[in-house]
Amino acid sequence: MKNNHLFDSLVKTEIIYGIGSDSLFFSMFDVVREGILLSFLSSHYELKESLTDEFYYIAHNLVAYKGKKVIFKGSIATASRDEILLFFNQSNKNDDAREFLLSPVFTDKPKFVIYVAEGTYYIYKKDV
Repeated sequence: MKNNHLFDSLVKTEIIYGIGSDSLFFSMFDVVREGILLSFLSSHYELKESLTDEFYYIAHNLVAYKGKKVIFKGSIATASRDEILLFFNQSNKNDDAREFLLSPVFTDKPKFVIYVAEGTYYIYKKDV
């Protein structure tokens, strides 16, 4: 499985590669898998109110399975709040809906994760 969507329309501050990207993605992925759904938003205009941090990780929600092992096959970038909003606005205009995970930049664990699917934004938080 190859990912041809490279965040081309996102003015990226940094693309994260290698083992670091796997670790970041699975920290975010686990919040969606094991956390609780706080709310969902039906447009990127509503999303603007929820993005209160300045910088975010955005990751393709693209995995492959090898037996029981889950392997991250996408990319992760960091971008500013304004760049993220512009990116989703352009994606909506171009009818280019893809699945992403979005969270504020974190060092240990994300405080929340937004699962983006088909123009809807699902906000998850790890059950503490």
